[in-house]
Amino acid sequence: MVRLFFYNTSLKNIFGYSINEIKGKHVSMLMPERFKLKFIEKLERFKLQEVMCKKK
Repeated sequence: MVRLFFYNTSLKNIFGYSINEIKGKHVSMLMPERFKLKFIEKLERFKLQEVMCKKK
């Protein structure tokens, strides 16, 4: 899972979240709903490919 670990004032200015609200949350919480499912599917596919490459 892709979690947010870095934070700066631009993130607060753009999205309105404080560091306590967003630290450790999944990065998809910053995306519009219509993009979340596709992003998570692609992320899972990427992780699967990475695991398969390590097995070779």
